[in-house]
Amino acid sequence: NKPILVLAPENSYISNYAKKYGFALVLNELNPIKLKQYIYNLLNDKSLRQKIIKNAEIIRERHRASSVSFKLQKALFE
Repeated sequence: NKPILVLAPENSYISNYAKKYGFALVLNELNPIKLKQYIYNLLNDKSLRQKIIKNAEIIRERHRASSVSFKLQKALFE
């Protein structure tokens, strides 16, 4: 369980998705100073890491094949 750092353009799907669900720190520019700061924050802010990891676990479960299959079957046959 490692926290995630997304480095992607602001209008990209992954950037927007990560921001919406809080499963990563998102940096939308190639800025070495900000990148260093974000990495520092991930390494030194335990509550931030825990929050990101918790949100990532929720998203991982949401996309797990068995969960998706179950939800699809439930939606189709109810």
